[in-house]
Formats: sequence, structure tokens, C-alpha cells
Amino acid sequence: ERLEFCSEFAVTRAAVNASGRLVAFAHKLGAIYVLDLSQKRFQLSTRVHSSVTCLAFVDSDCDDVTCGLVATTADANRIHFFELSFDSLLSSSLVSIECSHKSTISDVSFDTRDRMMTSSAYDAAIVWNLLTFRSNKTLNDKKCQKSLFFGPNLALSVYREALFVCDSFCKSNLILVFERKAKKWQKKKSEEKSVKDISLQLLAKYRRFPEKYRFFIYAQIMGIPNKELHKNIESLSRELIPELRETLKTFHFISETHFSRLLSLLAQLIHFKPQILNDCLIENLALFCFPFAKQMPKELSFFFCLSLVHNNFLFDRKVEKTQVLALIRKLLEMQSKQLAKHFLELKVENSDFSVPLMTSFFSEVFLRSDWFKICDHCVTFGPQFFVYLVIGFCLESRETLLKLETREQIRTHCRSQSQLSANRVIACAHSLARQYLPLNPYSFQTPF
Repeated sequence: ERLEFCSEFAVTRAAVNASGRLVAFAHKLGAIYVLDLSQKRFQLSTRVHSSVTCLAFVDSDCDDVTCGLVATTADANRIHFFELSFDSLLSSSLVSIECSHKSTISDVSFDTRDRMMTSSAYDAAIVWNLLTFRSNKTLNDKKCQKSLFFGPNLALSVYREALFVCDSFCKSNLILVFERKAKKWQKKKSEEKSVKDISLQLLAKYRRFPEKYRFFIYAQIMGIPNKELHKNIESLSRELIPELRETLKTFHFISETHFSRLLSLLAQLIHFKPQILNDCLIENLALFCFPFAKQMPKELSFFFCLSLVHNNFLFDRKVEKTQVLALIRKLLEMQSKQLAKHFLELKVENSDFSVPLMTSFFSEVFLRSDWFKICDHCVTFGPQFFVYLVIGFCLESRETLLKLETREQIRTHCRSQSQLSANRVIACAHSLARQYLPLNPYSFQTPF
């Protein structure tokens, strides 16, 4: 059954109570309506005469909590507390507070068992007492706070650079879960234990964490990387240095910073999955991981590469590199005889244009934003999509390649930043994939 209500002005905020019976909404001029779904009626409940920035029901079983509806407005960041009559749906104002937020209030959250409410804004979060309507505490920091919400026996406060947990049983103590800047004081062992318990409790209840801090919390729970294992990882890194330098000596884009990040990433991968060396050579693993170490944050690159390795995101070991290169050359000849003839006249080998693009995962020719698009399509459509991307890159840059006069210039072009759009290359690759499905390197083994 459909129940329709048309407001005279655009609705800007809405809220539903815990039972799902009442719906409150406010339009841009500050009128607040309450809709009773069980009795199919609505009522103009109250007016605040200003744009409403947040609207919420206070669902409390405590008899001493008389507040039933909370609204925040843009004018001086005022918080309005109303007593809501469930029979008439009218709201009477209890108190209106001009709070100390310097930015617009974005959300409110309640812990009705302890008669508390928080108002969150970009600059800070304030904890309010629902009985006295006074602020108990201001949670602020030089870092910008994004949100604060209540969970079972705790309050989680998320900042741009830090994560705080406030235990409801000891509200005067603020437990620091994570912060980039090190503090001089050390956490108590009991607090460290409670932080882990809180993280597990949040995971069990909500099944997810704020997206920006998800990797950090998962790493804390799983103990990755374990501080006790740092010596093993450092020892493994030292063993990898000579072999990696020999493997990557021809790659001009490897700076010392990139090399250090790649070395750390490989050491962690090999430490947490030693059998990875049974599946591929360290040379292939280094070439595979380098673009992620270069373009992604350290924690993200480790999780991303580990998940790809677990899912065997590599070419079939039975398919030799020469077969893949022969496939690319043959498809290129079928798509552009002019370009294939130009390569033949300049004595351009398959490895001169294919290998630089594939071993660097296109990270040399595309900027970070375009590179992530390439990466997304390769992960989605599988490693074989590399073949189509290489051919698509050559076809889209055909005019430039035909003007080059030496083999070295073509090799340099495939290892230098290009002005070519990744969207055009991807579109061309998908067009090729539709023409030559399924991809079979063994059908192109004959020399030409």
C-alpha cells in the first residue's frame, strides 16, 4: 500500500523512530511534520523558522527523559529539544540551545541508557545530558572530526587522522586507539586490552568500520604486521636486496624511495605467504608488485597485493612469455597492417613495446588517476586483459608511433608518460576483447 504526502517546499531532512511507526521530516523553511504510518495521518508538529541541518527521534524507555524529538538549525548552530505527543503528533519546545560548534552540525547520536546525546560537526563533537540539556564534554582536536556515534557501552569518535573510543563506564577517560603523532605517555595494559575487545565488539555488531580506518582496524585485530616479527622481515629484506637490484637495474623509474617501498612490500608478502615463491620467481613477483608499491599507500598495497596473490592473479604458468608476446604481435598485425609494417622496417622486437607496458603495469605511461582505471579493469576482467590493453595503447597512439624513426624512440615512448586518455585505451581494449573471445595464446605460436 502506498502512502503519499506532498510538502509545499522541498524536504531537506527526515528521520524514523525505532519502532518504524513515526516519520519526521522538515522542509527548507523549517517546518517539521510528523507522519504516523500506523494511523495513516500526518500533522504539522512545530516550526523552527530556519533551515534544519539534522533531525532525529529520541527513543528512550527511561521515564525521566521527556525529550522526544531533536532538531538542529543552521542559525548559530542551535539545538532544539521537543517533547512529542504521540496522540496529537504535536511538539512542544523544551529548550533551545546555542551550542559552541563553529561549523554546521552534521549528525546526532544517542545513548539513552545513560541519558546522553552527541552532536557532531566538522570541528568537534559535544556530549549532552538529556536530563539537564547541558554539555558534559567536548571532544575536539587539531585534526578534523568526521563523526561520532554510540555503540554498546562505548562511543566511537572518528577523526581525519585518529580514532578515539570513549568507554561509557568511565566517561572521564578517553582511550586513544590510534594517532599518527606519537605521545610521550604510554597506555596502560588494561586500556590496550579494552581497545582490542572494543574493536572485536564493534566488528561483531556492525560488521564494518568507517571506510577510511577499516584497514587499520583489521590490521590491529589480525596483528598485521606483528611487531615481534619485524626482525624477521628486516632480515628477509636484506637477503632480497642483491637479487632485486639485479632484476630492476634496467628500470629507470626505480628511485631509492620506490625501491625501499617495494622491498618492504615483498618482504611482508613472502613472510606471510612463504609458498608464494613456489608459484612464481622473485623477478616476476617484483615486477607485479612494483606499480602497487608506487601508487598506493603502504598498508593498502600490502592488502591489495596479498588478495591478488591469494586469488592467483597471474598468467597461467604453462603459458610462456614468448607466446603472449607472439599473440600481441599477431593481433596488432591483424588490427593495423600499417603499424605492423612500420615496426618491421625499424626492426622493432615484441619486447620493445609490449614488455615495458606489461612489466610496469602501465604505471609509467599513465598518471595515478588514469592508472587506477587501468588497474580496476585488469582486476575485474583478469590478467588476459593486459593483452588487449597493450594493443589498445598501440592503436590509440598509432599516429605518434608512425612518426618515430628509430627503434629506441619507440622503446622510450612505451616507457614515458603519455597524454593519451586511459578511457580511450580501455574502450579499445573492450572492443578487441569482444572480437577475439576467447583468448588463447597457443593458437599464435608459429613465427612470422
